[in-house]
Amino acid sequence: MIEHKPWKGTLYDEGLSGQRIAIVGNSHYTTDESDHDQLTREILHRVVNGDTASPFFTQIMEYFGYDSPQLFWNRVLFFNYLPESVGSPSDRYALGSKDQVKRAKARLLQIVAECKPQKLFAFTNSSGKGWQTFPNTDEENAGGDTQPLPGFEKHGFRFGTYSANGHHAMAFGLRHPQGAPGEVMRNAVQYCLALPPK
Repeated sequence: MIEHKPWKGTLYDEGLSGQRIAIVGNSHYTTDESDHDQLTREILHRVVNGDTASPFFTQIMEYFGYDSPQLFWNRVLFFNYLPESVGSPSDRYALGSKDQVKRAKARLLQIVAECKPQKLFAFTNSSGKGWQTFPNTDEENAGGDTQPLPGFEKHGFRFGTYSANGHHAMAFGLRHPQGAPGEVMRNAVQYCLALPPK
């Protein structure tokens, strides 16, 4: 069974603004049967080395105020929510099968426990449905709900907390960069970065 290994930058422990940051996309998609455990790491190596120019990675980097892939991606943890390819390019916006989502929920909490990010930024699809498939936050488990991100309510951005093996991470459900208003996304990311970590 394939499970993509997360990318952990060499300066991850130094982080961004002194914080360990995890960035989460939704999924990879493949054009053939080339899916394998090291796919995420291979793609990020190409991004860092300048061999792959992807708007997804470039826009996220810019939201955090960086213009150098080497300086940015080496300071963060990156993984896609689904543990394996969602399918072919025509499936790129799919949320994944029930089995993939079930595995993704457990895997996300396992990565939080192992890598201990202080903040997790989920850049999923524009409808917010991707965030809805994520594991329940602590707030939801206590009978409440994730909260609208103050100042960004009309954009549907949410936040909550994940606890795993005694570690607590603030989690922010934003949206996929494709078609997203750049200024809104930059402002949301900077607002979240400025919040004191748990």
